[in-house]
Order: sequence, then structure tokens, then C-alpha cells
Amino acid sequence: MNLREVAVEATGISAANKTMAIGAGVGATGWWAEVNWLGLAGVLVAVIGLFANLYFQHRRDKREKEMHQAQLAALKDKCEL
Repeated sequence: MNLREVAVEATGISAANKTMAIGAGVGATGWWAEVNWLGLAGVLVAVIGLFANLYFQHRRDKREKEMHQAQLAALKDKCEL
């Protein structure tokens, strides 16, 4: 994995978190103002942000697991010498 892919994932996670926050804020505002379509739109945006966040977090976990396995293999090779 190169630096560009890591940067894309970091940007995606940040954007997903902000999307969830904005969606939740719009949903709460719509609920408070009793504007049904605004509340529904906010919830929809928050759910989209949640799924994007889950996707990018899964990719990050996968990358970190691969890095951990590589570090363990390097330590194991070092100990066998």
C-alpha cells in the first residue's frame, strides 16, 4: 500500500465523519422544526456517512492487520537468527 492510498483513506474517513455529523445536525434541526422532509434528508445523509465510514474503517483495519503480520514475520525472522 502506498502513501497515496493511505491519504485517500484518511480523507475518506474524515469526510465520512463530517457527513455523519452534518446529517445528524440537519436531522435534529428538521425534527426540532417539525419539517418532515428536512429530518428525513438529515437521517439519509447520516446513514450514507455511516456506511462510508464503515467502508473506510474496514479498509484501514485490513491495512493495519497486514502491517502487523509483516512486523510479526520480521520479528520472528530476527529471533530465528
